[in-house]
Amino acid sequence: MSDPDLEPGVTPVSPWAAGLSQRRRRALGEIAAELGPAHRSAGPPAVALRDFGPGCLCLGIAGPVDRPAAERLQAMLGRVRVHGRRELLITLTALGPWHPHLARVLAHARIQHLVDGASVELRDLPEALAAELGSARPTSFRDVDGPPVDPRAAPPREGIG
Repeated sequence: MSDPDLEPGVTPVSPWAAGLSQRRRRALGEIAAELGPAHRSAGPPAVALRDFGPGCLCLGIAGPVDRPAAERLQAMLGRVRVHGRRELLITLTALGPWHPHLARVLAHARIQHLVDGASVELRDLPEALAAELGSARPTSFRDVDGPPVDPRAAPPREGIG
C-alpha cells in the first residue's frame, strides 16, 4: 500500500484494523517486528515509522543513538511532523546506549506536537532518559469538551463558592 502524501519511509498500517486503538496496537507490533533483535546490537541505529490514522504517527527507535544519529532523528522528526499533528507515539523498546542529545530531541518533538494540539506518548523509556525528560507519562493538553488542560493538574473542586 502506498500513499503519495506520506514521506518516504512512513508506512501506513494495514487497513484491516478498523478502530484507532487497533491501528495503534498494529503499528506498535509492526514496528517491534521491524526493529527486532537484529537492530539492538552495536550496529547503526534504526528507525521505523507507521502512519496509523489521519494525523497519527508511530515511531520506533532501536540500537545505539550517538549525537549524529540524534541530530538526524531531529531532522527526520521535523520532516514528518505533519503526520503526527493529532497523535505522536514514540516507542523506545529496542533503544541501545544513547547520547544525552536524544533527550533534547525527544523533548523538542514533544513540545512541537503539543503546540500543534497533538497527544504525545513516549513508551518504554529507559529510566535515565525518562528522568532527563522529566516524565515518562503520556502527555496531552487537549480536552475535546473544553479548554486545554494539564493532565497533571488536580481536578477542579466542585461546590466552592
